[in-house]
Amino acid sequence: MEILQNNLDNIALILLLTIGLGIIIINIILIKKGEQTLNWFEVKGFIKKSEVTQLMLNPSHDYFEYFYTASIEYEYEVFGIKYLSTQAYLGDVISSNDKSKAQQTVKMFPVNNTVSVFVNPNNYAESVLIKGSGGNRVFYILIGISLIVIGVLIKTNFELIINTINDLNKKN
Repeated sequence: MEILQNNLDNIALILLLTIGLGIIIINIILIKKGEQTLNWFEVKGFIKKSEVTQLMLNPSHDYFEYFYTASIEYEYEVFGIKYLSTQAYLGDVISSNDKSKAQQTVKMFPVNNTVSVFVNPNNYAESVLIKGSGGNRVFYILIGISLIVIGVLIKTNFELIINTINDLNKKN
């Protein structure tokens, strides 16, 4: 227990650095891959499923929090081989507590409609309905940078933070 307390600043720094760097790297990869989708070839596809799915968090607590995702499934064909995909755009598996975003995506791709599908020329099983990286990648990169800065600030000001907490505890 004492080792944990003596290294809490290092643990916080490593944890926030790891999470921050992970967020930054994933989003840079999605930006680069999004640029590649601009050169993917186009085929016609067919929307088989298009609905908003809802995930409930904290069901055992007094309040419920819902997250929404646009669940889209489409079929397309390349050189006589049929493929099935659920990826509207790169990084679209992220859910949001804003139902209107999922509804907007579903509205763009109604069931039984023919759509343009953009297919990766190096992997026909990979496709998107919307070119680009999707989402606000710069915002997520800024979140990653913020986590790294917070980790460094905690590390450099850890003694001050502990002393402040101890002073507050003494007053109560």
